[in-house]
Amino acid sequence: MARHSGLLGIVVLVGLVLLASSYAYAASGAIVGKVRDGQERPIPGLSVYVVVGQVRMGPAITQDDGKFFFANVPTNITGYNLQVFWGKKLKFQGWVPYMGGIADAGTIVLK
Repeated sequence: MARHSGLLGIVVLVGLVLLASSYAYAASGAIVGKVRDGQERPIPGLSVYVVVGQVRMGPAITQDDGKFFFANVPTNITGYNLQVFWGKKLKFQGWVPYMGGIADAGTIVLK
């Protein structure tokens, strides 16, 4: 009998670990997007921030192709406020809806 209870304990432990890891994965979202100028050219080196309530995350710096990426953003909300700065100047601020998984901010065009 002691042998079976030890096996049951291991099965329960493995199940709890799998459940916890699947919850941790579901609890972390991501945001992707890109920034272009008025002539559709990518703009590298911009600072992109995500604001959730009073918390500001970032910056993510736009790459040579203008793309940016945020990982591990909260998922228990309906969207994010996105801010794009060129140096210290705010060039864009907008709402990105969140429906789960990876939120695509699309292409932000700065003029």
